[in-house]
Amino acid sequence: MQYNGDKEMRATPDSAASSEEPASIPLGIISEAKTNHFHHFIDGFKRDPSARPLALHDQSDPRTARTFDAEGAAENTARAPLARKLQGRHLQMIAIGGSIGTGLFVGSGSALATGGPASLIIAFGIIGIMLWCTIQALGEMAVLFPVAGSFSAFSTRFIESSWGMAMGWNYALQWLVTLPLEIVAATITIQYWNSSINADAYVIIFLAFVVLINVFGVKGYGEAEFVLSIIKIIAVVAFIILGIVLVAGNHTDDGQYIGGLYWRDPGAFANGFKGLCSVFVTASFAFAGTELSGLAAAETENPRKTLPSAIKATFIRIFVFYLLALTFVTLLVPYNNENLINAYGANTKYSPFVIAIEEAGIAVLPSVFNAVIMLAVLSVGNSSVYGSSRTLAALAIQGQAPAILGYIDKRGRPLVAIAISLAFGFFGFFAGSGKEVPAFNWMIALSGLSSIFTWGSICLAHLRFRRAWRLQGHSLNELAFRAQAGIAGSWLGLILNCLVLIAQFWTGMAPIGYGSMSASDRAEYFFQQYLAVPVVVIMYAGFKWYYRTALIRCSDMDLTTGRRELDLQTLLEEEAEEKRRWPKWRVAYNWDVPSLIRYPSRTSAAQIAHHYSTYRFATILSLPLLASLLLFWAVTRRTPASVLSWEILPNLYLLYLIAAFVVPSPIARHGRSRFLSILRRISIGGIAEASEGKFGDILAADVLTSYAKVFGDLFVALCMMFNRRHSTARPDRSCGGAFFVPLLICVPSAIRLRQCLIEYWRVRKVVNAGGTTVQVQNLGWGGQHLANALKYATAFPVTVLSAFQHAEGGLGMSETGLYNLWLLSVFANSLYSFYWDVTKDWDLTLLSLSRSQRAPPFDPLTKLPEYPYGLRRHRYFVRPSIYYIVICVDLVLRCTWSLKLSPHLHHINEWEGGIFLLELLEVGRRWVWIFFRVETEWVRVRGKVGGGEVGGPANGPGMDLLLGDYGKFDED
Repeated sequence: MQYNGDKEMRATPDSAASSEEPASIPLGIISEAKTNHFHHFIDGFKRDPSARPLALHDQSDPRTARTFDAEGAAENTARAPLARKLQGRHLQMIAIGGSIGTGLFVGSGSALATGGPASLIIAFGIIGIMLWCTIQALGEMAVLFPVAGSFSAFSTRFIESSWGMAMGWNYALQWLVTLPLEIVAATITIQYWNSSINADAYVIIFLAFVVLINVFGVKGYGEAEFVLSIIKIIAVVAFIILGIVLVAGNHTDDGQYIGGLYWRDPGAFANGFKGLCSVFVTASFAFAGTELSGLAAAETENPRKTLPSAIKATFIRIFVFYLLALTFVTLLVPYNNENLINAYGANTKYSPFVIAIEEAGIAVLPSVFNAVIMLAVLSVGNSSVYGSSRTLAALAIQGQAPAILGYIDKRGRPLVAIAISLAFGFFGFFAGSGKEVPAFNWMIALSGLSSIFTWGSICLAHLRFRRAWRLQGHSLNELAFRAQAGIAGSWLGLILNCLVLIAQFWTGMAPIGYGSMSASDRAEYFFQQYLAVPVVVIMYAGFKWYYRTALIRCSDMDLTTGRRELDLQTLLEEEAEEKRRWPKWRVAYNWDVPSLIRYPSRTSAAQIAHHYSTYRFATILSLPLLASLLLFWAVTRRTPASVLSWEILPNLYLLYLIAAFVVPSPIARHGRSRFLSILRRISIGGIAEASEGKFGDILAADVLTSYAKVFGDLFVALCMMFNRRHSTARPDRSCGGAFFVPLLICVPSAIRLRQCLIEYWRVRKVVNAGGTTVQVQNLGWGGQHLANALKYATAFPVTVLSAFQHAEGGLGMSETGLYNLWLLSVFANSLYSFYWDVTKDWDLTLLSLSRSQRAPPFDPLTKLPEYPYGLRRHRYFVRPSIYYIVICVDLVLRCTWSLKLSPHLHHINEWEGGIFLLELLEVGRRWVWIFFRVETEWVRVRGKVGGGEVGGPANGPGMDLLLGDYGKFDED
C-alpha cells in the first residue's frame, strides 16, 4: 500500500497477491498523519503572509523620522488579518455580561459604605447613562469602520495622532494590569473556603486557565465568554428574584419588616455630596469592559448585522445587571454594616451580595455565589488579555508601538501581544507575598479612571466624525447603523466624563476624613485615586513633542480607508428573507403590527423604524413607573404613616411623565412626536384614514377607555394634593364635585363614539358618491359603525347614574330604584360590549347565528367541520382552547370596570389594594383584547392556520382593512 498524501491508500502490484488478507494501515502512515497534524499545529504559529504592515515612513530620513503617517496607519488597521470568527451570540454575551466582575460583586460594597444606598444608585445610574451614550457612538463608528484597534484607531483618525497613541497605550495599560489584578482577586476568593494554602499555588492554576483559552485565539475567547457570561447572568437574575422575596417577605432579627428600612435607618446618604462623588471611580471600574464589543468588531463575521444588536443589549446590562441588582443590595444591606468596610479589592468574604444572602440565614447559597464571583473574576481576566493584546497589536501596525507587537500568525492571533499580556499575569504572585492589598490598590489606581478617558475619547471622536461626515457631503442615511442618542448623546457623554474627572479630583485632594490623615497618607490616597490622569497627560505630551502632531481638520479626515461598503437595499432584502425562514415559534411573536398600524416607512436602512422608536418611548415611560411602584411599596412597608410621608415618590413620577412628553428626547424622538400627534387627533374624537394609521387611532382610543378609571383616580389624588391634603391618603371622591370624575371617565367613550360617527359619514360619502361595486359591497351602508357607536353610548348611563347615587337627592327616585336602574345599565353595556368583542372585533361565530348558518358546516372532501364550534375558519393559533379561554376571561372581566363605580363597594374603592386590583384587571383585559384584535386583523390580511398560509378576505389597495369583512354581514 502507498500513501498518496491525500489520506487515501491504493493497491500496488506488489500487494495484489495478498488482496484477500485483511487490510491494515501501516504504522508509518499513522505516524505520518500524526506528524502532519503536528506540523499543521506548528505552522499555525508562523506569521500570516498578509500580516506584514505597510511601511509608514522612512526612519533613516531625518525629515520623516519624527512624523506620523496617519494615512498608512489607517490602511494598516483596515488590512489587519485578524480572524473573523466571532458570531452574534458571542458578541451578545460579551456586551451583556462580558466584564461583570469584582467591580459589581465586591467593589460595590465599599462604595455602599462610602456613599450610602442613594449615592450608589445615583452614581451607577449617571455612569450607566454616560456609558450607554458612549457605546451607541462607538457602535455607529465600529459598524462603518470595523478596523483593528477600534476606538484608539478612531482617536488617531478623527481627533489627533498623539491623542490616539495616548488613548491606545492608556487602554492597553488598563487591561495589562487588570489580568494580575483579577488573578489576585481570584486567589482571595479561594480564601473564602480555605486560607491555609499558599495563594501562589492558585495563581499558577488560574494563569494556566487563561493561557489555555487564549491558545485557541478569538474563537476560544468567544466561547469562554459565552459560557461564563451565561453563568454570571443566571446568578444575577437569581439574586434579583431572591432579593424580591427577601425585601417583600423577610424581617430583621427584632421583627421589623425589611422593605425600605435601611434607606431610612441608617439613611439614604452617607458623607453627603462628597460620598456621592467618591463612588464614581468604583462605578467606572465596574462598568469597564463594556466597550469590548466595539473592539471585537474587527474579528466578527458580520459586524453590520451582529454589532447593532449587541450595542442595544448594553441597556439590558446597565439597567438589569447593575442598577436593579444594586437596588436590592441597598435594600438588604445597610451601609453601616461592619463587613462592608472590609470590602476592598476582591475580598468576596465581604461582598454585599454574599452578605445579603448570609444575613437571610441561607446556608449553602453564599458558597455558590462566591463560586460565581470566582468565575466572573476569571472571565474578566480572560477579557483583559483579549483587550490588551488587540490594542497592542493595533498600536504596532499603526507605528505607535514596537513592530514586533504586530506579529499576527496564520490563525489570526496577535501572538507577541498575547504573550506580553500573559506575562503581566505573573505579577499575580503578589498574592502570596503578603502585599496583595497594596498591590491590588495600585493596580486599580492605574485602571480605575482609564476608562473615563477612553469613553470621553469615543464621544469626542464621534462628534468630530459626524461633523466631518457632514462637511464632506455625506448624509446620515448612508450610515449602516446610527447612534440612537445622536450627537446629543455624545455631548452628554463627554460632559459627564469631564464632570466625573473633576469630582474625582476633589475627592482625591480632600477625601472623606482627610483631617485625621497625615500628609503622606493623603498623597498616597490622591495618587491611588488619580494616577491615571498624570499617566495619560505624560504620554500625550511625550508623543506630541516627538511627532509634532496637530489636531486633524474635519475637512481633511480620512472617511474612506477601512470603510465597509454596504448595499443597504440588498441588506434589507436579505434581512426580510431571513425573517421569512424563521421557525413558527419565532414568527408567532413577530406579527407585522407596524404594517397594520401603518407607520411611516423609513427613508433608509440606517434610520430607526418608527415603531421601534414608539416602543422605545413606551419603555422610557414604563420602566420608571415600575421602579417607582416597587420603591414606593418597599419604603412604605404597608404602614399608613409611611404611605403619607412618602407621597413624593409617585408625584415625582408624574413630573417625569410630564417632562417625557414636553422635552424632546433623542432616544425616541419619532415615537414621541407620533404618539403626541395621535393624542392630539383622538383627543377631539378624530380618526385617520385607513391608509394613514386608522388602526392605530382606534387601538389608542380603545386603550383610553380602559385607562379612564386610572385618570379619574389620578384627578382625585391631584385634587387632594392641591387642596393641601396628602395625595396618597384615603381617596375623597367628592373632591372636585360629585359629577366631575364620572364625566372625566366618560371622555374616552365619547371619543370612540365620535370616531364611529365619523366612519359612518365616510361610508355614506362613498356610497352617495357612487363608489365602485367592490367598495360598496365591502363597506355596506354603514350600519356597523352606528352599532359600534351605540356600544360606547351605553357607557354613559352607567357613569351618570353612578354619580347620582353618590349625590344627595339623586333623581328623585328611591335609592333601591336608582341602584336597580344603574345595575340594568351595567349589564346592558357589559353584555353588548362582550357581544361586540367576540363577534365583530375578534370575528368569531359563537354569537353570530346567521354567519354560522351561511358558512359550510362540513368540508365536502374530509366530511369534517371546517372550523371548531364558535370560532372561525382562518385562525393563527391551532388550539381552539386558547380562544375559548379568552372568551370566558373577557365575559368575566367585562363587568369589573363598573364595580369601581358602585356606591355599595366603598370598602373596595377606598382600599389601596382594591383600587389597584380593579384597575389592573381592567387594563389586563384591554391588553388581551388588543392582542386578539391584532391577531384578527393579521389573519384578515395574511393569516395562517397551523403555520400554513391561508387566503383571508381580499384587501386591495385603498380597501378598509378594519371593516373589509363587516360589510357583507350588515344584516347581522
